[in-house]
Amino acid sequence: MGEKPTMKNNINKTLPVIAVALLVILSTLANAVNPIVLAQETATTTPSTGVNASKAVNVTEIVIVKARVLKDMLNKSMYLNISDELKNKIEELLNIDLSTLGIEELREWIHDATKVLASVSSELKMGKAFRVGIVLQRYLNGLREALMNRIKALANKYNLSVEELKEKIEEVLTNTTNASDINKLSRQLLERLRNIETIMVKEFAEKAKEYNYRYTERVRGGEAKGLDVAIKHIREAIKILNRTLEKLKNVNASPQAIETIENIIERLKIVEEVLEGVVEEIGETVKPEVQKVGEAFNATLKMLICRANHSINELLEEVKSLRERAANFSDILSKIDELEVQLLGLMEKLRNVEYVSEVKEILDTVSEVRLKVMQLCRQVNVLTNEYSKKINEKIKEITYNLIKEAEKKLGEVKDLYSKVKKEVESIVCIQIFPPPPKCVIVENIKKMLPFIEKQINEAEQDLSDAKKSFDQQDYAKAMANAQRALAKIIAAENQLSSLERMLKTAEKEPGQQGGNR
Repeated sequence: MGEKPTMKNNINKTLPVIAVALLVILSTLANAVNPIVLAQETATTTPSTGVNASKAVNVTEIVIVKARVLKDMLNKSMYLNISDELKNKIEELLNIDLSTLGIEELREWIHDATKVLASVSSELKMGKAFRVGIVLQRYLNGLREALMNRIKALANKYNLSVEELKEKIEEVLTNTTNASDINKLSRQLLERLRNIETIMVKEFAEKAKEYNYRYTERVRGGEAKGLDVAIKHIREAIKILNRTLEKLKNVNASPQAIETIENIIERLKIVEEVLEGVVEEIGETVKPEVQKVGEAFNATLKMLICRANHSINELLEEVKSLRERAANFSDILSKIDELEVQLLGLMEKLRNVEYVSEVKEILDTVSEVRLKVMQLCRQVNVLTNEYSKKINEKIKEITYNLIKEAEKKLGEVKDLYSKVKKEVESIVCIQIFPPPPKCVIVENIKKMLPFIEKQINEAEQDLSDAKKSFDQQDYAKAMANAQRALAKIIAAENQLSSLERMLKTAEKEPGQQGGNR
């Protein structure tokens, strides 16, 4: 039976409401003091020192009473499971000795206390806190009971042991004091339920596999009864496992759980092929003889040996391809070597097989190797993506530096071009024949300058394209444009340096008319 409500419980539940009400009343009371005192003062025709003293005493008493009430409310608020920030503020206020404060300091303390209590009230209204004590304990007890009932139901339904899950829930519930803990528990419960589903599917698949292998042995012994039913059951089991596999992938289940289901599906398909092969071999015979069933089974085994041989060769090709992709990852390469050795060993063993159990063992191992190859493929994909990101970041860094270098060089070359052009234009040559050597040099320089200017403009356009591609994160294209721009800029710089040396030579030659303008 539930506990009867008491007056104490009612008071605890209405604490936030009382807090807000008291704050309103106290604020009104403080504002009402001054008009009352003023009325008393007006009633006396001659103001006196006694009246002023009385007024001061009344105001001080009101402020002190208000502070005491607020302090009591702050003390009670500490029993609420509120945020640590609010608790720290309350502790700071409670640590202040009110008796040492003057009237103005007391008013300031009241102001701060009122703000903190308003924040407490706000948290309570928004449901951010649970009431510590009976209410929380009832809630947690109910939650624990509901969860345990759910776990027992799952355990009974799936014939599973979930002691670990029970212990985890007990551990979390023991330390639960607020809503975030409850949310954490819910997430953990969902994760554990996914694990339960994985275990359930695994056990179902293992039982299906065991049943079907047992049936395969019966067929090998010559019993053909219920072949169609057995094949139907296998197909249904594979369908269920495929649906479950898809669901596990959608909820991001662990790779181990997914690989386990994939492995079992692979093995069930092998059993399905065995039984289908027997059915195909014995044809439409209503009651096939034991000898005929055995012959059909042996023919099917030959087919399975061919299939296993084909699967091994196929896997060897996959391993070879995987080796090329994993060239940069030494840890993966060592695992690939191990798988390759294992596959070559299976191929050799397959040549000397004599018994059904040996074929079954080889096929099981082939399935396991296939899953390991799939797992390594996933690892290589992850590592390749990470490697590609690193390469991309490196290309980005190199391209950025190239663009910056090209920008700097372009500015220097433009300045050099302007300098050379200005010096050329400042030289005046007389019109005589044959022209003096210095004039020949100047004329040649004038002819070369337009080509250099064109080269600089092209480099500037390439640099602009590089920046645009860089902003679009096409770093390979940006790098190509930046390299092309830098090459043209360096070529222009070398040409201008040559022209500059030619100008110095021209200045030393005689025959200049009029000097520099």
